[in-house]
Amino acid sequence: MGGMSNSHKGKDFLWKDQYNNFHLISEMPTPTLFHTTKMVWNHCAPSHSTLPPHIHHTFDVFYTDEYMVDGVKAMVEELMRRGEGLMGDVEVRWMLDLGCMVRDIDEGRLDAVS
Repeated sequence: MGGMSNSHKGKDFLWKDQYNNFHLISEMPTPTLFHTTKMVWNHCAPSHSTLPPHIHHTFDVFYTDEYMVDGVKAMVEELMRRGEGLMGDVEVRWMLDLGCMVRDIDEGRLDAVS
């Protein structure tokens, strides 16, 4: 995963949910983390890199471009860590989406929005 780990706070990243509660991404249940990652990805990725289904969400001013990009990078890294090996708890079908995200992050496609 190229230079991903140098550009964000990793597993210690705190995600703020819609109810203003903060969660360590390393402690979020995998399905919740995956769907949150995909939602954030579709919000901050270039239009040609979004993943279906793309549902538009509105975020308040707390969610700056930098926070969103740092968050999605940290979430992708956490999900990839969870998916390593045969005993990982990331569903195989999610790995395809994660692979696309990793490729785009490594190629700098999110850098333009931060």
